[in-house]
Amino acid sequence: MKYFKCAVAALGLLGLGCQFAWGISFGPIGGVVHDMNGAPVFGARVWIVGGASTYTDMLGHYRLPVRAVGETVTVLARDGYAPGAYAETHSGSVSVVVRKGGSSANIVLDHAEPI
Repeated sequence: MKYFKCAVAALGLLGLGCQFAWGISFGPIGGVVHDMNGAPVFGARVWIVGGASTYTDMLGHYRLPVRAVGETVTVLARDGYAPGAYAETHSGSVSVVVRKGGSSANIVLDHAEPI
């Protein structure tokens, strides 16, 4: 009966959204997107190959959720300039190892492509 009460209590805690200490923790990847001059880029699209995407804020910051700790993912960024409005667009990428609690990766848009 003692074990039954413990099992019911544990299932109740899981139902409330609690996690056990040995559960897998997922950490986000975050950082800043910069241009070649070191200035932050606003509105750049940032994405993980085969995963989530987002856009940078006014200070160039981004934050992406990840699926598996220990995995190496490629994070890409593009400044998002529209064809016709600019002569070229800029992009950059970085490989990141996902760490428990989160990872940091700054991206420099160092590749220019004509539009």
